[in-house]
Amino acid sequence: MQRGVSFTVPRTRAEASRLIDELRRRPVDSAADRRRDVLAVQDAMATGRDDAARVREELEVTGYGASATWKGGR
Repeated sequence: MQRGVSFTVPRTRAEASRLIDELRRRPVDSAADRRRDVLAVQDAMATGRDDAARVREELEVTGYGASATWKGGR
C-alpha cells in the first residue's frame, strides 16, 4: 500500500524475497497520494464507472444459484 503497487501472492520463497527487494527499492508514496487513490477507487465503485464488464443480472441472467442460466440461450 505504501508503494502504490499491487501484486499477486508469490509462490516460492525466492519469488517473495525478490518481490520484497523490489518493493523496498520503490519510493514511498505520500499519504495524500494514497488517500487520493483510495477515494478514486471508492468513487468509481460507488458510481459504477468503468464497469462495462460487470454482469447485469436483470438483463443477462435468469434463475438463481446453480440453476442460473444466460438469457437468450447463450
